[in-house]
Amino acid sequence: MSDPQLEVANAINALDPAAVPPSGEEDGESDAATHTQEKPSFDLRTEHVHSNGKAHEFKRFGTRNAFLCMSTQMALFKDGNLWQAVHEGDLENVKKYAMQPFYHGIDENGKPAVAGTRGECERGGEGESILHLAILEMHMSVIEWIVEHVKGLINEVYLKHRYFGKTPLHAAVVASKDNDESIIQLLVENGAEVNGPMVTGTEFLKDEEKGALYCGQTILQFAATTHKFKIVRYLVEQAKADLTIVDIYGNNVLHVMAYHGQFDPDAFDYIKNKNLEQFNAKETSVNLMRSRNKDNLTPFQLGVSRGHANIIERVKELHWEFGFVRTFRIPIDDLDSIQPHKLSESSASRTSKSAIEIAADRKDKVIITHPLFESLLQVKWALYARKKFLIRFVLTALLIASFTVSISLQPFRMDDRRNYFGGAVASTNSHPIVRLVFEIGTLVGVVIMLAGEFKEIKNQKGVYFTGYSRDENAVQWTFSIFVLLIPILRFGVTAAVSVDKWGYILDTENVVFGLAGILGWVYMLYFTKGFERVGPLVLVFTRIIREDFLQWISLYLAVTFGFSAAIFLQMNDTPSTTANELLPVLDWNNYLGSTLWVIRFLFAQCIFDDFRNAKLPAFTEFLFVLYGFMVMVLLLNVLIAKLVETFKEVAKDSKRVWKVQFAHLIVGIDSQMSASERRYWLAHLGWHETNDNGTDGVAARRYFIFTERDIPDPQEPSKKVTETLKLVVAKSDDGHDVEVRPHGKHWVGWSQDLMKSFGQMRRKEKNAWNDHHLRLHSGTEGRFQKVNKMFHEKISGKNKME
Repeated sequence: MSDPQLEVANAINALDPAAVPPSGEEDGESDAATHTQEKPSFDLRTEHVHSNGKAHEFKRFGTRNAFLCMSTQMALFKDGNLWQAVHEGDLENVKKYAMQPFYHGIDENGKPAVAGTRGECERGGEGESILHLAILEMHMSVIEWIVEHVKGLINEVYLKHRYFGKTPLHAAVVASKDNDESIIQLLVENGAEVNGPMVTGTEFLKDEEKGALYCGQTILQFAATTHKFKIVRYLVEQAKADLTIVDIYGNNVLHVMAYHGQFDPDAFDYIKNKNLEQFNAKETSVNLMRSRNKDNLTPFQLGVSRGHANIIERVKELHWEFGFVRTFRIPIDDLDSIQPHKLSESSASRTSKSAIEIAADRKDKVIITHPLFESLLQVKWALYARKKFLIRFVLTALLIASFTVSISLQPFRMDDRRNYFGGAVASTNSHPIVRLVFEIGTLVGVVIMLAGEFKEIKNQKGVYFTGYSRDENAVQWTFSIFVLLIPILRFGVTAAVSVDKWGYILDTENVVFGLAGILGWVYMLYFTKGFERVGPLVLVFTRIIREDFLQWISLYLAVTFGFSAAIFLQMNDTPSTTANELLPVLDWNNYLGSTLWVIRFLFAQCIFDDFRNAKLPAFTEFLFVLYGFMVMVLLLNVLIAKLVETFKEVAKDSKRVWKVQFAHLIVGIDSQMSASERRYWLAHLGWHETNDNGTDGVAARRYFIFTERDIPDPQEPSKKVTETLKLVVAKSDDGHDVEVRPHGKHWVGWSQDLMKSFGQMRRKEKNAWNDHHLRLHSGTEGRFQKVNKMFHEKISGKNKME
């Protein structure tokens, strides 16, 4: 995306190529008032006008007939002249001073040249006109007079860089109350451009660009984001505001409303529906809800990226409502991580991350646990992700178990490890054939696993190294490399060195074995994302390691290093002996050794009597007791308290925390799909219109159809929450809706309650839903279906008789 600061400069240059740059340093502007001595009524060098004995310096803006005041706004408001009159709403003085001539330069006769009236030419400290100021102060009589007598200001903009591009109509939209359209109507009827200049000043840039007032940049965007619904309607219906104009970020009006999240739902729906009317009537080719900004995000995705869950309610399309029960459909194209989808084989590239990926990136528990997101995750889990997950989990568990067994069967000598058949068999080389089987099984498993990883790299490309599974992939590859390194050490390196060097190779192999064993079982922890009860516990463990333990260890090391130095000075010539070390160990004679001994105190691996041999036994014993109190009593209890706090925090919200991990799992499985797999599942997942077969190479629009009702909140009965009753997730080949009833069973959920017949969705003669444990009742009639059938037959027979 282009630099917004550059956009501002370009906009000013477009307004007037000779205009001074917006930077204060370059144009010589000053925020402080410039006070001058009494001079004639014109000055060729400084270009200023007098105001009741005071003078303000003005500087011409390029070649425009506009002159920027070098004084501050506050100084102007106290000048006892034109600007103070406008500020205070003094209409008589405004009439008096605004029509005075503004002198600039000398004419052909050597007299002061009149550039225009003061009202037309003067600009305030931020480049505003007197009309801007009158509107901000809401002085209606002054506004009406200026509009009538100084017509050239109607579309003038702020000229300084902070608020550049802001027109009187922009100011009026923000300053007016929602039920008062009088100023807006006055400006529009007198020629104000509704679809005209955009505000591109630095204060109106996005938050990420250090702006503070981003409300979009068009008139309509200003009205929509400041909760002025009636003004929005006026602009659209009377002033003919263009709904499809975008700002420098590519954001349309719905993008800007979604960006802030604090929008009027009625205004959002009004603009969305009005655009759909125009789109269906072919009055515009732009569908606002499907339009993408420069970050390739739709309004729905932008709202999700900002953490605004209320945007989800705005994508609902109501079908019918019966009391507290209602049915609506929600498009899932921007939500589903299998995106984008084209009908052609050559278009497998992605335009942007889906909403579910964005929410997972942000670890947004509120959005991830919304019924829409949760439903999509559960359907994908039941359709294909559960099967893929279980297969990978079982195969990986078998691989790690095989590797662990092979470790347990390893002899203690390198020549025994190389010996599987014949020759003398040492006592440590028990079951060599069994060991060989498990070692070969482990190597074959690793090779197969890496072959799958290469396939994933081909499908995911750079996402493989930066996506949700990057940590998992790093552990998996490290484990695999260590396993493949073992036969290289055992048969390759040993063959290249003499037998007397095999002991070093054996030690190296043992280290590699150990590290691989640790990484293998750590890798298994990533599969806890698929387990509802274990997943939060692993999350607690990883959070403790990454946050709590690192914080605690910094305190512990600071205390330990300090006490190690003090004890080292007392014990540096004292040998240490333990029950397992009959010979003296001179670890105290260096600082590092002393530090290791102090660390051993934490694990009760020390002998108090050793300190009696110190240079100052009493002082050394005092240090030992003090250190023990600080570490064993204070620091350990601090660590325990932090662990308890972390566990309570995660446990309190464990379900939602796990849902975020579960979303990472599903999105990770989606990212591993090939282009053909994506197209296949797109054909089966999501309800679509019967007559919608897709256009311009884009597949049909997909939806979920929800039926929900309001129920009392179990936590606060005085409040209402929504409960999903049933959900249509697809359309069968014979036109029937595939309907499920949600419930909380993770491993068998969403698999038992398909209410209507589902045609044969086949891929290579297989029914996708049946293959993934979704039970169908095709060819059978339930008792309610029979009753309905009898009722309709009776009614139809009666109608025929009549």
